[in-house]
Amino acid sequence: MENKRTMKETALKMVALWFASSTVFEIPYLSWTFYDPMKAAFELTNLQMGSLMTVYGVAALASRFPGGWLADMLPERILLTISLTITGILGLFLLFHPPYTMLLIIWALMGISAVLPMWAAIIKATRQLGDSNVQGRLFGILESGRSLVPMLYCFGVIALFNFALTKVGTEEKALNFGIVALCCLMFFSALLIWVAFKPEKREAASLKEQATVVKWSEIKFVLRLPGVWLLALIIFSSYLVYICLSFITPYTTEIYGASTSTAAVLATIRTYGIGIFGAMIAGFIADKAGSTTKVIAISFVLIAGLLMSFFLAPVDKGFLWLVIVLMLLVAFVVFIPRGIYFAVIDEIGIPIKYTGAAVGVASFIGYSPDMFAYAVVGNWLDRYPGISGFHHAFVFMAGVSLAGFVFAAMLYRHIKKKAAE
Repeated sequence: MENKRTMKETALKMVALWFASSTVFEIPYLSWTFYDPMKAAFELTNLQMGSLMTVYGVAALASRFPGGWLADMLPERILLTISLTITGILGLFLLFHPPYTMLLIIWALMGISAVLPMWAAIIKATRQLGDSNVQGRLFGILESGRSLVPMLYCFGVIALFNFALTKVGTEEKALNFGIVALCCLMFFSALLIWVAFKPEKREAASLKEQATVVKWSEIKFVLRLPGVWLLALIIFSSYLVYICLSFITPYTTEIYGASTSTAAVLATIRTYGIGIFGAMIAGFIADKAGSTTKVIAISFVLIAGLLMSFFLAPVDKGFLWLVIVLMLLVAFVVFIPRGIYFAVIDEIGIPIKYTGAAVGVASFIGYSPDMFAYAVVGNWLDRYPGISGFHHAFVFMAGVSLAGFVFAAMLYRHIKKKAAE
């Protein structure tokens, strides 16, 4: 009876983590699904669209490291609820269609609210749901759920957008309905977290004493581990390729003539639908193979090869189907490292109590592409009109994937050497 209750509580926690870790990023990454409507609604250029994400990335990067420290101090229940509530409120300000300067401020604030209390807490909470033998599948299930849940509600949001479009007449006005729906989902996720994660008894030590321990012992310990730095570079490579895939949305509309609604559906499938299978399969393969790092290394090589295959697609609207197939294949393989790279923390041998600090350090470097990738690719699209700008992006992503393979191979050798010693 006790085991069944524990399993139900664990399942509820995982579902709550699915909702929390997906809904909180929907407004900051609104351009992934509604690139053209957002660009028109706020009267932005491609470079300005990229600059919003750059500002978000800088704020998010600054929040990664202290976020790890915070996750080792405070309960997930409090941190995740605060993150979802504040980010949802910030999203509602977009309904007033503020000017570009104000948008920069909002995106910077969301970089703090969506990351500082959220990310390391999500990783730590997931790791604590099981032992070392199931870390690969736990993180694979987390990533799969983070794909399944948003795929379902994003189709609903797209349907709402299309319905609103028939009533208000313009994509700019219809976008408001999508924004409201996404913000409401964040508030629902906050409530779900509050219910799933019950208050835990704190240790006798005060928060001040705990903060001192985290500051001088955990962070110092983590910074001395070579494996953490290599993991950071693996995350950097994987995440950079992942976020650059968002530019396939305008690629399908501008080069191959896909409609806005079709592009939004494809973006939802690419960003979420594929991840349901890719991340979960990667998690089980990693546990069976006995090495998460080895699986990641192989996946990087496959990603590079698939990205270069976009050059083989004829520039003709009749070949949209081929671009869609290539896009889905790339997305599937990209979700392999993305779904399991935090399972490497256990493979490196980092104790549970240092999880927050390790996530903070690795994430600080790993997610830094948010600072520059969008602006760089957006500038290429403005500077090299037509397919040329997109080709620049594909070559860039393939090169980063090969760099990721090198980092993963180095970490694999490091782990093997450490185990032998």
